[in-house]
Amino acid sequence: MVGSAARMAEGKTVHTVLATFIRENRTMPRLVDLTPKYRCHKASGQAIVTVQEHDFYLGPWNTKASKLEYDRIIGEWLASGRQLPL
Repeated sequence: MVGSAARMAEGKTVHTVLATFIRENRTMPRLVDLTPKYRCHKASGQAIVTVQEHDFYLGPWNTKASKLEYDRIIGEWLASGRQLPL
């Protein structure tokens, strides 16, 4: 942009605004995946998911039944607004 098109309402140029933003925010924001992970409980060999500090054992790890149970628990958790259903 050239001339007045490059100026913002307060009289600052786009370059000045970007330079200020970069100076104040030196790091990229961290992306957060808020969905609880399906993982293996090594001691028992079972699949486990932790939802709000509660562990749910899902059955033998990496089986279709345990993955369906994971989907059911996470689905109920999401349907209740990310709160554990009573």
